[in-house]
Amino acid sequence: MGAVVDRPRPSKTPGVPLIWWRAIWNGDSTMMVNWKFAWREVRQRPGRAILTLLSIVIGVAAVVGVTIAAGTTGHAFDEIFKAVAGKAQLEIVAPLGSSFDQKIVAKVRALPEVQAVAPLIKRPTVMYVGKDKKNQKEYRGIVALGIDPEFDGEVRDYDITAGQNFSKNVGGIMLDETFAKDAGIKVGDQVELLTRRAFVKTTVLALYKPRGVRAAVEGMTLLMPLEAAQYYFYAFKKADSAQIVLKPDADEAAARNEIKKLLPEGITVRKPEARSPLAEETSLSTQIGMGMARAFSLIVAVFIIANTFLINVTQRRKQLGILRAIGATQRQIADMVLREALVMGIVGTVLGIGLGILTAQHLTKAMAALYQTKLPPIDFHQAPFLLGTWHEIPSPQGGVWSLLKSIAIALGLIVRDPFVLGTVCGLAVSLLAAALPAYKASHLSPLEAMRDVLHEELEGASRWLVRLGACVTVLGLGMIAATIQGWLPMLFCLWSSLALLIGVVLMLPLVLRPFSAMAASIFNRVIPVEGKLARLQLLRNHSRSTLTIGVVFIAISTGISLANSIMDTVENVRTWYQRAYVADFWIRAEGPSMGTGTAANVPDAIESDIKRVDGVETVDGLRFASGIEVNGEEATIIARDHTKNEPPDLDVITGDLSKLREQFAHGEVAIGSVLAERTHLKVGDKVKLSSQSGPKTFPIAAIVNDYQSGGLTIHMERKIAHDELSLEGINAFIITADHKRLGQVRAELDAIAKKNGLRVLSATDIQESIDQRISGVVAALWAMVVVLLVVSAVGVTNTLTMNVLEQTREIGLLRIVAMTRNQVKKTIFTQAMLMAALALAPGIAAGVGVAYLINLAMMPVLGHPVSFTVHPLLMICSFIAGLIIVSLAAWLPANRASRLDLPTALRTL
Repeated sequence: MGAVVDRPRPSKTPGVPLIWWRAIWNGDSTMMVNWKFAWREVRQRPGRAILTLLSIVIGVAAVVGVTIAAGTTGHAFDEIFKAVAGKAQLEIVAPLGSSFDQKIVAKVRALPEVQAVAPLIKRPTVMYVGKDKKNQKEYRGIVALGIDPEFDGEVRDYDITAGQNFSKNVGGIMLDETFAKDAGIKVGDQVELLTRRAFVKTTVLALYKPRGVRAAVEGMTLLMPLEAAQYYFYAFKKADSAQIVLKPDADEAAARNEIKKLLPEGITVRKPEARSPLAEETSLSTQIGMGMARAFSLIVAVFIIANTFLINVTQRRKQLGILRAIGATQRQIADMVLREALVMGIVGTVLGIGLGILTAQHLTKAMAALYQTKLPPIDFHQAPFLLGTWHEIPSPQGGVWSLLKSIAIALGLIVRDPFVLGTVCGLAVSLLAAALPAYKASHLSPLEAMRDVLHEELEGASRWLVRLGACVTVLGLGMIAATIQGWLPMLFCLWSSLALLIGVVLMLPLVLRPFSAMAASIFNRVIPVEGKLARLQLLRNHSRSTLTIGVVFIAISTGISLANSIMDTVENVRTWYQRAYVADFWIRAEGPSMGTGTAANVPDAIESDIKRVDGVETVDGLRFASGIEVNGEEATIIARDHTKNEPPDLDVITGDLSKLREQFAHGEVAIGSVLAERTHLKVGDKVKLSSQSGPKTFPIAAIVNDYQSGGLTIHMERKIAHDELSLEGINAFIITADHKRLGQVRAELDAIAKKNGLRVLSATDIQESIDQRISGVVAALWAMVVVLLVVSAVGVTNTLTMNVLEQTREIGLLRIVAMTRNQVKKTIFTQAMLMAALALAPGIAAGVGVAYLINLAMMPVLGHPVSFTVHPLLMICSFIAGLIIVSLAAWLPANRASRLDLPTALRTL
């Protein structure tokens, strides 16, 4: 037989390329014919095309949105630290964020390798704008930098855009011009800053614009003269750090050794920090959550697209058989299916990137709320986006390792760039999902294609898919076990859970026949005819039914596992804060920044004012300081007075809570469970902390459950922290009062706080704030479960609609032999219920099992296992919701089947 079309043949004449392109333009090439077939299919079945397109769009949007949001958040905080460090290659710091004698700076400046040294005071503060106290605007999360104008220009690059720079005779502050514009502040305006001396009025001397560092810092930093900062924050003749710029030809390692020789014990020289450990811990937890949403969206998209293309191939089976009969090759048939997938992938990727940008904007706002700060708008011309970063890939210098290194860096850049990653995922998902249908279509023989039912669909599933599923299942279980043992990071729990669920889905064909018989036996007692017909149709379309059941199975198991795990974790958090926040009132300027790990100090003088309030029983000062190293981990010290003659407000896992207050007074400490897990410390061990007078050791009295600072915490007596570690200042006051006069006490504390620009919070206020965040997480979780079920419902609708189309002639015959419209509807609904039963019950069981494994895998992260609880209400509600959604999905196909025109149905080939 002759071929459908002739491919362009090789020729030695120069005009062949032109002739070939003319052939394509005129529709004479194989490629153009295939495109025409593909386009006709899209026009004839727009609903299926839209379904496929939406699946790709959802997957790509999840990838792009999550990647942009995570990259923007991390990069914004990196820029904050770059704004502090400037061009410095090294910095001198005192332990635990304390200060050191400014005389050290002059000694280091005299070294031959050093070009410049700029001392710095870095303190968090709150700024108040407006003359009227009642209508003042508060700006929290501000970092005040006290700089030496004589030397700072060699470390930080910025341009004065309005006003004048600092001089010896002129004070004031300088603000970022973007922040000043947003706040309506001009040069010459007066603002107030919260310092350890309470309110300080100062004048805006100038506006500046950072050069080199992205202006995305959004005014998080303000500049003031070093001497003024030393006065405001009680740091006379001292510096918090000193930024060092080396000469161009200097050896950094040698210079670092020379600087070390000049530093007294406890003072260190290091590279400027890029981000706070607290930001890293929070970023990791949010990445895990968003990564799960992204990964599950992609997996569901793959199953939906594969299902759609498999249906497409099945419906066009006779058409493809005719093409094969008149000479079309296997490659031509496969190319036609894959080109459809490619077009869908391209269009879906473009739309998905647009939706992903909108999603990223909302995610960035959510991240800003989580970090309790203002994040910059998305900037598409800056890192971490790939534009202009290919120069980071080194050219292979020869050898396998060099080549692998270049490939690894290139892959890292791709993963870091949301648009390239989204494009790769969109096209890969489309082509991967269409691979099996393309293979099936290309291997149809004309005789098999002309038959009503494929023999292979009656016989069962492909053995290699089942074997692959078994291997993937074993791999997933192995990875989860490794995560539980702490051999792999928690992030691998996500991929291992995915692998486990995918493996189970691939093995579903093994149990489809016996399980469908069990499920059908229930329906056979009520509707025997409809039940048998429904099961027969599921088995006739074995591959399609398996994919549809797989979509519902993954959706419900994913939702259940996430829901169960987060509900257990939420309960663990509630147990913690009910024990940790039991005082009556808290007075503070702000909570610790999730990005920088710092918070503004409250004025020292208000402690006496609080103690004079009638009804106040105890006043405890609270001070925390981040950045202390413990066995290679960055920890946060939480130092508190324990004046109340009661056990401390801590959730003790190991240790004696009744003795803990006395142990604190004797210099012992309690550490968070996460820190204990990572450093392998236990009760009775000693923790070594650095100080300006040398290392100090503190016995560990207890291990506590703590969600502050990611659980990397050290709790101790504040007086001990002050005397042994030079930890000065107070971040908050914790107050207990006579419960009969709480209202009166609150009113007087509010007056003191308002006078000093502070906030009064009750334990109830703090717990409600935490509950609000928890409620937001739970709401987002349920939204994800509903979305997954809706997506799976679309798959069920597609499958049932296709079944109706394939059964058109059979339904017509059944209607002629007295089958009623109602019975037709029952048959279609029974098909839907069979698929729901085969997916929902095992999916819920698998979801609970995965949740249990996830809880075990969280042990290395939390330092203690989260109590696993089976939530019957969650399981019942999810099952009912699944049945309702699948029933709604079956309504349109069932209605269509019952309204078939009999003469038309009988004429169907």
